[in-house]
Amino acid sequence: MLARADQSARPDWQFEDLDLVSIVESAVSDELGSAEAGGIDFGAELAPAPVRGVEWLLSEAAKSLTENAIAHTPAAGRVTIRCGATD
Repeated sequence: MLARADQSARPDWQFEDLDLVSIVESAVSDELGSAEAGGIDFGAELAPAPVRGVEWLLSEAAKSLTENAIAHTPAAGRVTIRCGATD
């Protein structure tokens, strides 16, 4: 997926400056019901994370990660999604 997301390979894609927080918040929000139904403690720790990318690709990646985390965590398990930048 990353190779296909290279801006020079896809000049028609709209690369823009984004903060991953809103993307991750949306992915987490979409999976809250599934986590609750599975008895999983599901949450997020979010801090600003500026990136340059294609919003729909980042959204798909975040959605896939959260869905897989819920699908592969046993009942009474815990999933914490973290997002933030490091120096």
